[in-house]
Amino acid sequence: MLAARSVTAAACGKNATNDCDPAPPEPAPPTKCPGCVPNETVNLFANAAPLTPIFVVDTGSSRMQVGWSDFTSALVDKALPVAVSKFSNQDQLQFSVVPTNNPQQYTSVKSLEQLKSSLNSVQFTNGQSCDQPLMTALLSAANISGVTPTSPLTLLTDSSISDLSLTEQVIAVALRNEIPINVIVSSMTSASNCDCLCSSVNKGSDSLSALKRIAHLTKGIYLETSKGGDYVQAANLLASIMRYDSQHFSFVAFTSNAYKHDLVADSGIDRYDGIFAATQPMTVTFQIDGIYKSEMMVDTGLSKALAVVPYPGDAISMICNMPGNTQTRLVGWPIAYALLMHDLTKPADYSTSAPYGVPVYVVFRYSNEEMVRLAIDTVTITDSESGSALLSGRPSDSVITLPVTLGPFGEAQYNFTKVFGPFMPKCRYLDISISGVNVGGERLERLVQTTFLFNSMDKTPAQTWLSADCILGMFDCGGGQCIPAQMYKDCTLQCGSGADEALPNKGEPCSALSSDQMPTCKPLVPPCVSCAPDDLDTILNNRLPIMAGFVFDTDVRPAGGQSNFAAIAAALGAQISVLTKRFPNRLTNAFVVPLGEAPGTVSSFPPNNIQQTLLQLPETTSSCSKPLLAALNSSLQTATRESVITMYLTSTASDLQALDALLLSAVEKNIIINIVIGDVSCDCICSTNNKGGDTISALKKLAMVTHGSYFEVQNAAAYDGITRLTTGDLRPDSLLLSRSEGQNNITTIIPLDSGLSAATLLAQGILPRMFNADDQTVVTILDTDSSLAAALPLVVPSVQFKSSSAANGPVSTKIAGYGWPSALVTLSPNPFADKPLLTNSPINGMPLYALVSTSDASVLPIDVKKVHITDSLMGTELASGNVVSYANNGAPQYSFIYGPFSAPKSTNQQPLYFDVAIDARNVAGEDIRRVAKQAFIVRDKSTDIDDHLPGSCNSGEFDCGEGVCIDQSKYLDCVIDCADGIDEARPISSSSSLTCEPFPPKCTTGCVPTLPPTQLYANESALSAVFLLDTSLSMSAARGLTASAVQESLQKVINTFPKRIDKLILIPVAQVVLPATTFQNLTELTSRMLSTVSDSTLKCEKPLLQALINGIDSSSPSSVITLITDSSVSDLYQLNDVIDSAVSSGVQINVIVSDDDCNCVCTKDSKSPTSIDALKKLTRVTHGTFFEIAATNNAYHGAIAVTSESTRPDWVLLGDQVSNGTASISVALDRGLDTVTALSSGTNAHQNISAAAVQPVKNDVINEPNVNADQLPIVFPGSLTVNGATVGNGEVDTQIFGLGWPAALAALTSNPSAQTPAFVRQLVAGTNVYAVVGNSQSNILKLPILSIKLIDSITGQLIMEKIAKPYNNPAAPQYTYVTDNFTAPCSYFDIAIIAANAAGEIIERTAKSTFSLRDATDESLASIPGQCKVGEFDCGDKCIESYRYRDCIADCSNGLDEARTIPTVCAANSSDTWTCVPAPWPTTTPTAQPSSTTAAPGCNDCVPGEAFSDMPPVSAVVVVDLSSRMTNDFPLLADSLSTQLIAVAADWPNAIDSFIFVPIDTAMTLPTKTTDMSAFLQTLKGITTDGSTSCQKQLLTRLLTGIQAAKPKSVVTLVTSSGASDLSLLNS
Repeated sequence: MLAARSVTAAACGKNATNDCDPAPPEPAPPTKCPGCVPNETVNLFANAAPLTPIFVVDTGSSRMQVGWSDFTSALVDKALPVAVSKFSNQDQLQFSVVPTNNPQQYTSVKSLEQLKSSLNSVQFTNGQSCDQPLMTALLSAANISGVTPTSPLTLLTDSSISDLSLTEQVIAVALRNEIPINVIVSSMTSASNCDCLCSSVNKGSDSLSALKRIAHLTKGIYLETSKGGDYVQAANLLASIMRYDSQHFSFVAFTSNAYKHDLVADSGIDRYDGIFAATQPMTVTFQIDGIYKSEMMVDTGLSKALAVVPYPGDAISMICNMPGNTQTRLVGWPIAYALLMHDLTKPADYSTSAPYGVPVYVVFRYSNEEMVRLAIDTVTITDSESGSALLSGRPSDSVITLPVTLGPFGEAQYNFTKVFGPFMPKCRYLDISISGVNVGGERLERLVQTTFLFNSMDKTPAQTWLSADCILGMFDCGGGQCIPAQMYKDCTLQCGSGADEALPNKGEPCSALSSDQMPTCKPLVPPCVSCAPDDLDTILNNRLPIMAGFVFDTDVRPAGGQSNFAAIAAALGAQISVLTKRFPNRLTNAFVVPLGEAPGTVSSFPPNNIQQTLLQLPETTSSCSKPLLAALNSSLQTATRESVITMYLTSTASDLQALDALLLSAVEKNIIINIVIGDVSCDCICSTNNKGGDTISALKKLAMVTHGSYFEVQNAAAYDGITRLTTGDLRPDSLLLSRSEGQNNITTIIPLDSGLSAATLLAQGILPRMFNADDQTVVTILDTDSSLAAALPLVVPSVQFKSSSAANGPVSTKIAGYGWPSALVTLSPNPFADKPLLTNSPINGMPLYALVSTSDASVLPIDVKKVHITDSLMGTELASGNVVSYANNGAPQYSFIYGPFSAPKSTNQQPLYFDVAIDARNVAGEDIRRVAKQAFIVRDKSTDIDDHLPGSCNSGEFDCGEGVCIDQSKYLDCVIDCADGIDEARPISSSSSLTCEPFPPKCTTGCVPTLPPTQLYANESALSAVFLLDTSLSMSAARGLTASAVQESLQKVINTFPKRIDKLILIPVAQVVLPATTFQNLTELTSRMLSTVSDSTLKCEKPLLQALINGIDSSSPSSVITLITDSSVSDLYQLNDVIDSAVSSGVQINVIVSDDDCNCVCTKDSKSPTSIDALKKLTRVTHGTFFEIAATNNAYHGAIAVTSESTRPDWVLLGDQVSNGTASISVALDRGLDTVTALSSGTNAHQNISAAAVQPVKNDVINEPNVNADQLPIVFPGSLTVNGATVGNGEVDTQIFGLGWPAALAALTSNPSAQTPAFVRQLVAGTNVYAVVGNSQSNILKLPILSIKLIDSITGQLIMEKIAKPYNNPAAPQYTYVTDNFTAPCSYFDIAIIAANAAGEIIERTAKSTFSLRDATDESLASIPGQCKVGEFDCGDKCIESYRYRDCIADCSNGLDEARTIPTVCAANSSDTWTCVPAPWPTTTPTAQPSSTTAAPGCNDCVPGEAFSDMPPVSAVVVVDLSSRMTNDFPLLADSLSTQLIAVAADWPNAIDSFIFVPIDTAMTLPTKTTDMSAFLQTLKGITTDGSTSCQKQLLTRLLTGIQAAKPKSVVTLVTSSGASDLSLLNS
């Protein structure tokens, strides 16, 4: 080893000169310690990636042209080839040249020749400006793709920096990409002068400091040179360090004039480089123990660089005589690598940067450590900027395998064998060095080539939390990593960068705290175990996917037209990108509806294409008024449930009438609507100038009710904050916490819980202000003259959070949150049903319940305590109460129930939108407040029942929709039968009760049969539906209308009663009546109607009555015939025949006259009035209807619907009246009626309907000038009055008929007590008869009948009303009541019954059959004596005494003996017309000669029979007790009565005309009644006991039976041996 000596770097170099001491002998080359370094034959960098040097050339002025070619020649021709030749893979070098004036236009080349060409081709700007954007160029260059780590970037400049603010960013990017930055400043014109940038005259000092800082921290070199020769030196230095094993070793800044830096060489060091920079020319001195070679690389006066090749173990001292700094570099082995780790158990958690103040570990390895082992025993942490050592210690052994890229080597699995830490860095930049001993005992030290960056968090809250990469409620870790806000400062590193635990840099001295010096960590947000599900991210990402919808008013008015679109598009693009990153499954699609003068086509696109899509929207210039709601409706139709629609507009709405329907649709689909008005210039719509006030009010309502937001924008900058709020609604964790309205100020207090990650507060009004009383971080995100919004980006749970908002006038607040859980709320009117109806818009009718729970309760249940119901618009609380537990397999997602409660409504009794909030508590005892995501409304559908009764169903049914029909009796029965509850719809104005009462009130028994219709009417006879179709040419269209109407209406009848119609008959009517055709199904019938050939003649008259006769003959009894015509009647002479035939067959005839042009038959022009009168009479007598209608679809469908219903077995006639001017009918309505139809016909007929009970619906069945028909599709008990009227004093016919139970049964008989009474519909006028009546299906339910009415069939006038008496005849069980006898005075009359049910309701029905009188007076006169003797009357089958003629007792079976003339006027309640009065023997008839046993009239010895011949006959009634005690008495009784009755009959042959036997037995056997005395006596002889022994019998009951069966003044004999058990009947 040579003796120590002093070497002056300025005088001595590799070869001594004459000015130096004599050069020593050439030293021996250094010898490496055996085993201390890898074998020299091994290429340690064989697998390294090629270096990719970058040259950034200052092209901002022409100054850099001076000496530029010298530099490029020196660099490319001399320096770089030497460097390239040292490494076999350096022929793969890639060079990039970046001009500072256009850094994006850089060139990359593959060879030295291309590099030289590229450098020489640089275009310098023709100018002398000193300030250039060098940092921008450096940023661009440092981000060039494909750059190999550790490849140098060299800046060549002579300019100051115009963009100094980017300095730290340049450093950060360079450190991240492991790019050392070399800086060569070549602005010196001499050692003491420069143009723009040099230390010697302090030009550009800020720029110089920045450039030195960049070079120093990135471990590059810094030189100040002049152009020319210095360039050559700089080129040589650059080339010499452009190798893999060139390492930065140390950096020291010094202020003293004598700085000494000591180094000790080891076997791994091939060369030391000392690079000095000062502000004045300096002298650098080396003191070296021994040296092999040294070389001055650079000597510019202000910069010096010396390369030294030492011997191992050499101690080297560097001494500088001027203030400045020195950088020590070495070339050699090993290279030290280190990484920072926060958690050694997470192999992926490593980096070269970390947050300020967060504990970290350092893991180490050195290159090729598998070849040569070193004993690393010391780690030193140094402040990179000052070079001061901060912390030193011994590392521990630990093998951690990491998949990393080390320097130029590609990514691989590397073992890091040493760990140091943890320690807490409190510096911006740190260097880390390792020290140890090799196998030769040499101590070596290496600096890790990475400068470690520690980011401080000294940012504003907005900078901290309003990240461009993370959504609100997430913390931006950097590098694309976002973590939940609650993990911020939770004392556990969650960010890969550790930024979540970083401390702010408050300017304290740089330090690195050891583990025993670090402070105790306390979580900022205390952790809450089980306050949220463990897999919450998965749960949220599996929420219902939704769509993002946008409606854009494309007018140019908003803040500059397209430029405004750009602001909106940019904000939406950024926010939706962040949203889809956080919740990738949330948005399925996005769509936009452009709005010009009309809504445009809906365009769908992927959500992340929003910015591009919006920028392509066209601009339009249009009016201020546009169909805004139509555009919103288009978007509603497109959007899926729970989607969010945001409308951007500058116009008013021309279609505000659609608001209610649109709002309901949005609420039912749970769609959020946000409104953004951007009419900055206030041309059309703005609150400031009160323009478009109606539209503003409507849009605010839309936004508030749907839980959206409303904004008015003053400038484009506001869109960022608005978009942050509106896109927040798209999140699956979006929550509504509170909404309220007030005047001037509002204070809101809500609890904050651990489930909330963030919240937003929105205050709106004129100049809104916000004050927050709680200690929460609040960040402003929007501040305009009308809206102020802030965010709580990190929620610290507290008992209550208090926020106050104020404005000049009305102020509204909305507090939204992000987190878990959400409130699950639905309403149900039947929560305890197996399948309860669940909806947020129930139909009003029954008390409501709120079913509540929290989201994902099956995973983590939350205890709900209370429910609050608030007005959606005002936030006013309407009701509240505690909940109770709830469990129903039909609604498993709900665990609590509140109610019952009545429907919220406004002060004017209208439905009100309301919100439901829940109060809950989690396992930590934290109070939770959530508002259900959707608003609620209880709909009043009570006026829409006409769409459901019967709707598309059959009469008597209720249409639930979706093809579901239910029995009409289920309407308003307090049981939900329809899926939406429409069957229980009631007016909201009457809804205040918390219980449901069926309407009408339930009647459990005795009101209506409970059988379904098909069973109830199973025994009803089938009938025919007959259609007589006029074939006139003018009826062509009408035939089509008829076919369509018949197909629809009659099909409903067939659907309900498949067996009711046995035949479908069509009879075409031309000039002659064509043959009848019978069809098996409706399709055949209607097809034939359509194909019927028109009559070619134009004659008006047709044989319509003959056609009707044919129809009657072709059909079954009680059928329905409908005549459709526009012709007059050619065969009026057959009218009575038609009537008689129809009445006797019970056929109903309907007539539809449809002569629109009034050519042949019409009332308007009095065309064929006799035909019209005849046809009207036909319909009235047969209980049909006469229609005069136009040939329109509605008219025909209405008329055919009426006639088709009359084919049903449950069709009933309630009343019919004909009068001039007005006709009024009042009828009772009972629960047996399903529907009631009122019809008035006549010239310009109209009608008015009123009811004692409120009837919910009145359907227009027909509304024609001459026919008006309305239907009550549901009937409530009470009464109904129909007033029909015509213009002037014309005739009006008002009918009331219905569908329901029961029908009235009626018949006439002259002898109701006969064993087989003869029942007739037509009787001889004058005959004294009885009416027997009953209700249909009386075997199932018999109703008490109170009275019967006789009604004139022609006028509907009441003739008489008679009390009904019980009737029981086994031969006619269908008849249960009978009247006293009477004589009917009308040619055609109806019988109506008045009954009552168990609910006390009056039931009024008219029998379907019409009754008629036959005038037989001529026939009667001809029968005196006829074929009998003089003084007798010829009945045809027998002769009777003359005194029996017209004695008001029909002795002839045909009633001919009672024949009288039919009165010309059917007078009502005239006793002389309906009470029979015996008439004298006709004077035109010879007086009968007395027989041998008969004295002449007026004799004194008259026989008894003649003396009492005017006495009415009586009944002989015997009531006999059949108990066993009477056995011996029966023969005695029979013999005695036989003797006596025979004697009486001999003396008084006509005194007794009926004999009645009433047994008193246990079976209560019916009485036996006969007119044959012999038969009666045989009955008495056959009496036997019933075996009973009881002493108490119903004697008075049986006596009453006998009395009721007997004629007046009869004699009843009771024979008994028992006492009476029914003495209470004595008075009766």
